[in-house]
This record gives sequence, structure tokens and C-alpha cells, in this order.
Amino acid sequence: MRSALVGRLSLLLSGHGANDGLVSVDSARHGVFLGTVPADHLDEVGQILGTTALGFSHKTFYSRLARFVTDPSAPSPI
Repeated sequence: MRSALVGRLSLLLSGHGANDGLVSVDSARHGVFLGTVPADHLDEVGQILGTTALGFSHKTFYSRLARFVTDPSAPSPI
């Protein structure tokens, strides 16, 4: 597992643009691009042990995202 992650990290760091350490922004885009959140792949789901990057609340983000998806007049969650 470690060697797979190290290989992926070196690929990401070798000029494939902005990323969260696992996925590049370009490959994560789908539909209308709203921007990026100030969190990595683990922070986006409240891991590890429910802690996230300072200033980012995964629960608030997903609550706002759900509102945005169901109500197009709602502000963007990003």
C-alpha cells in the first residue's frame, strides 16, 4: 500500500497541477466547476478522527452543498 501511495504522490508532484495529495483538480472536475475547498481528501469527509483543516467544516460544507443542489438560487457552498 505504501509503495502505491508513494508512486501516486510522485506522479502528482511531477507537474500535473494543483491537487490534494491524492487527486488533481483537473481530474476531479465534473460539470460546472465552482472552485476548490480548503481541505484535502481526508478533511473533506471529516477524517482522521473527525478533525479537519483549520477553518474547514465538512458538515457545514455538505449541508450547504445539499442546499445548493436542491435550490439553484442558494449561494455556492464554495
